[in-house]
Amino acid sequence: ALVQFIFAELSVTKQRKTRFTGRLIPVKVTTTSKLDAIVKGATQVAHALLAEDAEPTTFALVVNIRYCDDLKRDDVILAVAAPLDVKHKVDLKNARYTLVIEVFKSMATIGLVENYNALRRLNLQTLFDDPSAKKPVEDVVQSMDE
Repeated sequence: ALVQFIFAELSVTKQRKTRFTGRLIPVKVTTTSKLDAIVKGATQVAHALLAEDAEPTTFALVVNIRYCDDLKRDDVILAVAAPLDVKHKVDLKNARYTLVIEVFKSMATIGLVENYNALRRLNLQTLFDDPSAKKPVEDVVQSMDE
């Protein structure tokens, strides 16, 4: 919700309010960089998608691992996607929900973003650099509110 609010405000005002922020990283859960802890944190974040009465939708996983030799990206993707893949479909280009997992050394952060690719992968710079964008962020944010 905070990410959508920030992008909506920036797309309307067209004024940069941060000097050094390049990309937003959504964080709902912070955990250690062990595979079982990441899977547990991801199920906590995606509990609404894993509910029995949740309607089938599309999802994607974005996994970035930096300075952590213990984890492999493919192992994390397979372990986290297993419970989600039963009911929902993977769509890497136009997913409705994206689970963002950032691993740095011994720490991992997990967040869930709606319309990640439409929000230009949470890169603030693209709001100001690309005037010929395919779909304005305002339209995406307004469609999420409805």
